[in-house]
Amino acid sequence: MQRYHARVPAPWTLASLARLRELGFTQVQLNLAWGSRPDDETLNLEDVVVPPSDCSPQPATLNCQPGPEAFAHRRALLHERIAMARAAGLRTLFHFGAPYNRHQYYGDTPPNCILDPELHRRYERLLASFIQDFPGVDDILVYTYDQDAWLCGEFGGCSRCNGVPLHRRLPAFIETLRSTWRRLRPDGRIWWEPWELSAGQIHAILPHLSPDGLGLALHGNIAECMAAVVADPWLVNTCRQAADCGLPVWVEWFLGGLSEEVEPFANLAHPLTIWRGLQRIAAVPGVSGLKEYFGLLPERIDDANLAATALFLREPELTGTEALARLSADYGKAAQDVAQAWRLASEAMERHPWDCSWLGREIGRSRTDHALSAAILRPMLCPTPSWQSSRGTVFLRTEDTPAHPWLIEDVGLRAEQAAALGRQAIAAIDRAVSLANPPQRASLAAWRKDLAGFVRRSTAYACHLRLTAIALAARRRLGDGGTLPETLIAETRTMLETTRANHQEECQAMGKPSTWTEPDAAIVDLERNPTSFFQRWLLPGKPECSRGPFSLTSA
Repeated sequence: MQRYHARVPAPWTLASLARLRELGFTQVQLNLAWGSRPDDETLNLEDVVVPPSDCSPQPATLNCQPGPEAFAHRRALLHERIAMARAAGLRTLFHFGAPYNRHQYYGDTPPNCILDPELHRRYERLLASFIQDFPGVDDILVYTYDQDAWLCGEFGGCSRCNGVPLHRRLPAFIETLRSTWRRLRPDGRIWWEPWELSAGQIHAILPHLSPDGLGLALHGNIAECMAAVVADPWLVNTCRQAADCGLPVWVEWFLGGLSEEVEPFANLAHPLTIWRGLQRIAAVPGVSGLKEYFGLLPERIDDANLAATALFLREPELTGTEALARLSADYGKAAQDVAQAWRLASEAMERHPWDCSWLGREIGRSRTDHALSAAILRPMLCPTPSWQSSRGTVFLRTEDTPAHPWLIEDVGLRAEQAAALGRQAIAAIDRAVSLANPPQRASLAAWRKDLAGFVRRSTAYACHLRLTAIALAARRRLGDGGTLPETLIAETRTMLETTRANHQEECQAMGKPSTWTEPDAAIVDLERNPTSFFQRWLLPGKPECSRGPFSLTSA
């Protein structure tokens, strides 16, 4: 049977599931449910269910691999995982999006409309077929946006939905799913994720939901799972309201070393960040449980973040300092330096400007050979209620407008501070390596390698943004008829030399020569004529993603 593959292989084995149980987890999600569908992972009911004869046809083309062989493979894989989870003593969760509308393929007028009674009947029948074919599934988790689900827009072209606010349309569809699952699985629960809805819509919907067999799955804030931004006012308000409505709440967050923020780095360790975040989540009234958002590698015994999660589940009353001491005890003579490195790396993680833009995520995919046009702060905006409204309370950049110089300075300063803290953490790791035993040295080396990559990317951002800020100030001074002070010229030279050396370090780490010649040419121009330098370099560039979408500052 074909096995699951992703960017970081996470094989399903009885040993992995047993380890999850040992760490304190009680339930496992059966499918990856990621929009990119690695290895044709199941994302929607239709991917694994044979529609019954009385089920209306699906008008939208499915995004899964077509054909009976792929269909049979997805079903067999799901059966296999259910059996393993049962053997490990874990409850099972199946995650899907509904109504299926191929994500935003159809815009704000998709074919599967929640005000269409036939859609409700179709999902009643699909759920009945699903539980008949997969009786080992305990609970379901449903997105109504994303996961290839989408909803008609109130201001769109659907004749049923135009002018009807979402909080007057969506509760009835959720009730269809809830009542159907409750009938099919009396001891189970449906968890609804109000993902991509605005804060106002969510608060307006909750009073209309029945708590019988229904719960909420909420991200750690209104925008995204973020290690450094958790338990924002929206989460606090929503959990309190959910408690008043009798609805239990799961909070989804990054609980291990892997996360979407730091991809493809797999060995970063910031357990104090995890500890602080878990403390904030646990302090929110109405929170019933935790759910890993991205995925775990439970058999990795050197995942300090996951170890912090497991320790918190057992002893949440510990202070952060006590937790680090407990987690580092196995390092013996190196324990003090390891704990210090964890503390500094956690500070670096929390200082980094993750809240600038969603496109600052996947930092391991950004490039250190940034453009030498003026730095931008690339915004992210999607056509969903939350992106168009409430997510602006978390992300600074959601509109395609020029970034103010103070914003450029702010993000650059925080990137510089994160890099400095990361370098201090690396120095502590180096001290620990000389005192650790051989297996621990290998683990520390893997962490150091990824942390150095994080530092180089933060440094590249800091240099690019500072160079841009200098250029803005210099051009204003020149435009007013002034002359450039030597301090400004010297700092420009230093920044160019620093970013060039930073990229050379990146190339050395990758085992390839540097081909980035722009800093050399810029330094020559600066030495020849500082005034003309600022008329040629660090000018606004074309928005062409020259360094890829996750290189936040490069046009």
